[in-house]
Amino acid sequence: MRTYPLSKWLTQGTYPRLYVPIVLIMVAVTLVRYHALVGAEREQAQLRMRAELQAAAYAVLQALDEPAGNAAAEERLRQAAQVADAPIQSIRWELPSRPAVDLRNAMPPTKAPPWFVQLLDLPTPRHTVAHRLADGRTGQLALALWPQHYVDRAWSAMATQLRITALNIFTILLLLTLILRANDRMLDRMRHAAERFKQGHLDARIRRTGTLEAREIADTFNDMAGKVQSLVLSLQETQRQQNEQLHFRRQLVNALPLPLFVLGADGAHLETNKAWRELLNAPRPSTVAGTLDQLWADGVDSSIVLAQRLSDRPSGWQTTVRPLQGVPHEMACYHATFTAPDGVPAGTIGVLVDMTEHTQALQAERAGRACAEAALDAVADGVITMDAQGLVRTINGAAQRVIGLAQGQTVGRHVDEVFRLEPPHSVLAASGTQGHAAHGAGAAATAILACHSGAPRTVDYSVAAVHAPDGTAAGHVLVFRPR
Repeated sequence: MRTYPLSKWLTQGTYPRLYVPIVLIMVAVTLVRYHALVGAEREQAQLRMRAELQAAAYAVLQALDEPAGNAAAEERLRQAAQVADAPIQSIRWELPSRPAVDLRNAMPPTKAPPWFVQLLDLPTPRHTVAHRLADGRTGQLALALWPQHYVDRAWSAMATQLRITALNIFTILLLLTLILRANDRMLDRMRHAAERFKQGHLDARIRRTGTLEAREIADTFNDMAGKVQSLVLSLQETQRQQNEQLHFRRQLVNALPLPLFVLGADGAHLETNKAWRELLNAPRPSTVAGTLDQLWADGVDSSIVLAQRLSDRPSGWQTTVRPLQGVPHEMACYHATFTAPDGVPAGTIGVLVDMTEHTQALQAERAGRACAEAALDAVADGVITMDAQGLVRTINGAAQRVIGLAQGQTVGRHVDEVFRLEPPHSVLAASGTQGHAAHGAGAAATAILACHSGAPRTVDYSVAAVHAPDGTAAGHVLVFRPR
């Protein structure tokens, strides 16, 4: 036997969940009540039948005194039956040595339905009594009543109770229906307001009407909706301000002339600016992530490897950037860690500074210096360059051969320790450039040079001052020739 699951029944609407139990309870109560009521009516009818049967027998017996014959007795019995307030079915009077007198009445019409007659099941009331006449004879009176009369009376009482019960049930169901309809209207208003609120109509409210509970629910919903509306409007305003700040920040970042990148704490690229994309020849920001793996000159790096590089190297390290198209660039990478509002490191922000021109200038300077050194080595005279303090910076091959010292033994030493004159005196003082006041070439002089290897030699020398573009003394140049 399959049973209706309780959980499924609990998910039904209000009407089946209320009406069905209430109707079943009312049916059960009505059945119990009317079962007891039928029993009470049966007992009441039986008591009434016995009482009326005895009263009818007494009235009939009063009419049987001094009967003159059967005909007279029958007439008196008929009159007594009419006078008796009881539905007499039959009367039988018997005297010794005389024929019995029988009187029967027709069955009266029954108003009760047959099912009620069977339900009440009243037996035919019968009563037999002996009566002693004045002449000493004793007769026997048998009296029977029609039970239909008592069935009709019980049915009349039951019909009245049925009408009262029907009225009560109708009233209960009507009140329940009105309450449920009011509840449904309140739920419909709430459902409609909630649906409009879900669709974005934050001004949706429930009309305050109906029962006390409905008004309280409307007040609660309207208060909640008002608070949610205020919160949403505040969030929208905050989001608008954040979007404006984000837009301004992106414009500011894109306006920076230096290529900029932002890495998350996990090493993933979060953001790059316009200069970065232009550097990599990436027309769309979405392509930047694809070019990052081809960014570094010394191999293929992922974002995580790049993050590891940034953590392993100090800020300012230099590398070669190779775009997808175009020429490579010498770049210096400067980076720093940024934190979240709670102070936890959130990632790395870095910029690239183009060092191509600087590198090219250094290379040109080195090339020029190499050319100058080669030219000086080709000169037959000895040439020594010094800084403003008289420390040797360069010495050509001819000077090294005459003096007897290699370049590594002379650079960084004072010129008087390398170019030693006899008697000992300062080359710069002798040339008049000791105070860095002389301009151009000094006067030629002749002196004895104490060579570091070999015998002293007579040399002709001159010292010229070297000046910076702003006119300050930058150093000196010593030129000498052995005789």
